[in-house]
Amino acid sequence: MLKPVSAILWRKCNKATFDTLNDLSDGQYDIRLARRDFQNFFVDVEQTNLTGLGGYTLNVPLEPYTGASPVAQTVLKVRFMGEKSGRKDWNIPSQRKDTAYPLWRPGRGVGGVFNEHANEFMLLIRDKSGKFHARWIHHADFNALPEEIRNFLNADEVGWRTINECDSL
Repeated sequence: MLKPVSAILWRKCNKATFDTLNDLSDGQYDIRLARRDFQNFFVDVEQTNLTGLGGYTLNVPLEPYTGASPVAQTVLKVRFMGEKSGRKDWNIPSQRKDTAYPLWRPGRGVGGVFNEHANEFMLLIRDKSGKFHARWIHHADFNALPEEIRNFLNADEVGWRTINECDSL
């Protein structure tokens, strides 16, 4: 459990995300976020690899996971394609079976069978001290989340929100 939480960014596991994480996609090697403004979620994370199209890479430092089968502190790359790009979207590159963030990989995160009706989510979490965490929410665990979080996740396939009422996740 993480305490206290200030914001979450989520991506519902759709078929493209499932295929990417399970190495079933011939072309997509990233988790596509959306054409949204995620810049405020990542405030204070340095922009690197600037492009002429206004794109950049963020090296998001993820705190270690200390639960069962711990994961060491790591850096997650997040890419914004740029305001002048044709796509203008955000993605998390290199998210294949062997390169994805460990808590999102098959067997630990994404399942082996895609179910479009399941409530499966990739989360990036920012705590009140500004530190980032990453988790996978399995369908079986969805209803245990605070109601505020469930409402956010159900409202949109991809998004981010500040958390006001909930102090833990």
